[in-house]
Amino acid sequence: MQNQAKETYKDYLVRKVTEEIGKVFEDKMDQAKKELKEIQYEDALSKTEEILKNYKKLSEHIVLTDTEKETLKDEGLKVDSKQKKEALWSYMKKENQTMWRHLRFSAQGIALNLPGKVGRAIVCRGYGLAQRFFGFS
Repeated sequence: MQNQAKETYKDYLVRKVTEEIGKVFEDKMDQAKKELKEIQYEDALSKTEEILKNYKKLSEHIVLTDTEKETLKDEGLKVDSKQKKEALWSYMKKENQTMWRHLRFSAQGIALNLPGKVGRAIVCRGYGLAQRFFGFS
C-alpha cells in the first residue's frame, strides 16, 4: 500500500512539474508574440515613413496644371475605351458572324465606326447632340 502512495505522489509531482513547464512555456510564447508584433509594427511604420518621404520628394518635382491633368485623364480613357471597343467587336465577330456583319455594315454601323480622329469626333459630337435632345446621361 505504501508503494502505491509513492507512485501516486510521483504522478502528482510529474503532473505539477508538467503544468508549471506548460505555464512558463505559454508565458514565453505570449512574450515572443508581443515582441514579434512590436517588431512587425516598427518595421511597417519605418517602411511607411520611407514611402511617404519618397512620395513627398516626387510630388515636389511633379506639378501638373489642371489642363495637363485632364489631358492625361482623357488620353487614358480613350485608350481604354478603344481597347474595350475593339475587344467587343472581335468577340462579336467570333461568336455570331451574321449579327456582326449586320451591325458592322449597316448604315448606323458604318456611321459609328468611322476611322481616325475625325470619325471619333463626329461620333462624340453626335452623342452629345443626342444627349441634349433626349436628355439622357
